[in-house]
Amino acid sequence: TGQYRGVNLPASKGLTVSGNNTHATITVRKGAVGANMQSAASAIEGWALALIAWSGVERVTLDWEQPEGSGVNDPHFQRFLYRVTRFAELLGPEVVQVAQPDRIAALRITHLGVRPTINVAQGGDTANTLSPTKSEAELEKTFVRADSPARHRLMSHLKLSKLDRQFPVGVFDGEPKAGSEIFTARKSAVDLIGLDAHHALYLFELKADGNNSVGAVSELFFYAMVMYDFMAGRIAFPRKKPSVRLSLTVEEVRNSRSIHALLFARDFHPLISAPMLEPLNAGARRLGWPIDFSTLRLGPFLIPED
Repeated sequence: TGQYRGVNLPASKGLTVSGNNTHATITVRKGAVGANMQSAASAIEGWALALIAWSGVERVTLDWEQPEGSGVNDPHFQRFLYRVTRFAELLGPEVVQVAQPDRIAALRITHLGVRPTINVAQGGDTANTLSPTKSEAELEKTFVRADSPARHRLMSHLKLSKLDRQFPVGVFDGEPKAGSEIFTARKSAVDLIGLDAHHALYLFELKADGNNSVGAVSELFFYAMVMYDFMAGRIAFPRKKPSVRLSLTVEEVRNSRSIHALLFARDFHPLISAPMLEPLNAGARRLGWPIDFSTLRLGPFLIPED
């Protein structure tokens, strides 16, 4: 970019990288496997893709320190296992390997008798309430308020017919309720979600100024995988009726033909680029998954009115 920006790997107490120029091993420490996936030490997908794109690494092995006892069922660790499984599947064994594959058996979503069910939107429409200026919540609302020029610009640019915010992606065993969480909590949601006339689903991971971590890639990847599993029928929808605050219906999401997953920000981490995301897209093409990953600059949609 012509601008000096130091790039540091996470502190070794959270994540370490070892190996050589062609084969790297990423090891996630115990305290980080249950951390928020956008935190630097937990963003395994982001760092793996960065090593491939920027350092010429051909193969990445993922390893981690296993939690003890009930920690294995912690929703954040379950989400970590789900991400590892899907990431290794998408990139393929020639590129991504799991150091101890037997540990994947702890992933509850695949257990016999478990009924993975996505959460439903609840509560009223808060789009017209104000959140702190320049916060991500306020940015989201900017794109869903009916009279918003930013909303009009984005929908026109992508030819969207619908655009909503906070579509839930928490996964439960059976009906969504306290105590039945498989991974993350009830408030886990896609920032912005849209649909076009060709039944393509758009997922936006929106980032406010200054929040440009590598972990944004991990968040976007997770949301895309959950929505793809939902579309494929591997994750069910509960009997609850969703909130009227969403214009996008369950049937429209389920019947979508493709997913476009976009990082949506004014500025991105210096390692995030089209070549960095290309292994995800190449993997999707190889498997025949109708998913692609890209970036979209936020700035042009927020131009003040003359």
